[in-house]
Amino acid sequence: MFVLTLMGFTYFSQAQSLELGVFGGGSYLINDLNPATHFSDVKPAFGIVGRYYSTSRWAFRTSVTTTTADLIDRLTDVSVVAEFNFFDYYTGSNKSYVSPYIFGGISTFFYKKLDENDKNPNVSIPFGLGVKYSVNKRLGVAFEWRMHKSFRDDFDGLMATEPNTFQNDWYNFTGISLTYRLDLVNPGACKGFNKNEKY
Repeated sequence: MFVLTLMGFTYFSQAQSLELGVFGGGSYLINDLNPATHFSDVKPAFGIVGRYYSTSRWAFRTSVTTTTADLIDRLTDVSVVAEFNFFDYYTGSNKSYVSPYIFGGISTFFYKKLDENDKNPNVSIPFGLGVKYSVNKRLGVAFEWRMHKSFRDDFDGLMATEPNTFQNDWYNFTGISLTYRLDLVNPGACKGFNKNEKY
């Protein structure tokens, strides 16, 4: 999956507009020990982000995020998601500089399993929402709440054979990303998003 992520960054670098940046925030688990309370026992999380805008409404993002969530020595997630902006948005725009957004996709993750012989895939379905804001011509920030529905059941330290009523564990990343926009093919490509707008 790391190879696919690197290939994704390579593909993005051939596009007209690429955003690269970092993520920082927190992470928590929803499982048998915490079946309903969000933002309980939040642990630090950080990562890297790459985003490509196909239009002012649609973006495609790949990210690598890691955390030391409770009862997990270290969990590293590699995600690919599609984002939909509710308003026209482009980093560097004088008019379309803020928008709420939603997203969804697929990811894989790596962590220390309770049973080393367990060969079940580590796959999750990430989805969530956020708000983007263009700081200036190159910098953009986004605040995001992202849930991951995993198909694992041992994040809480309970084996599948033990009493375990919450069958699929979830994990969350909430935080802020800071990205820098690169125009790698055509420096004026951003004008293609809205020909009537001055950037």
